Amino acid sequence: TAADTKLVIETNIDDMNPQNYEYVLERLFAVGAVDAYLTPIIMKKNRPAIKVSVLVDAKYFEDVSRVLFEETTTIGIRYYPVDRKVAVREFKDITTELGTAQVKISSVDGTVTNVMPEYEDCKKIARETGVPLKRVQECVKEAAMQQK
Repeated sequence: TAADTKLVIETNIDDMNPQNYEYVLERLFAVGAVDAYLTPIIMKKNRPAIKVSVLVDAKYFEDVSRVLFEETTTIGIRYYPVDRKVAVREFKDITTELGTAQVKISSVDGTVTNVMPEYEDCKKIARETGVPLKRVQECVKEAAMQQK
């Protein structure tokens, strides 16, 4: 496992066109966000709103802040450091009778804790073969488990 410190940057927005959030998230990832997500919340006067949360290395603070101020209707952000513990990740290409897909293998203290096929690769195989996506994912995961 690995441990590190990041920043969480957040803002609450109750007056923005919801169609714009897709673009905002795209821009946040483009300037260095490790993760970015939206949470529905209720603000004062029972106004429905969205909390935008961004996990980022401190070196990208200014870039992320700029995106939030330029691309949303926010007039303020809050930020704080967070410690995190993350599994070690390894990526492998797994070939099956259906096709080849990448898998992410996560481990903690040397023990594999998760094997996850790459969604986009499995989706492509499903489209090309006509095999249901969930079956493609199962096939890739089974093959990855056998190759560990």
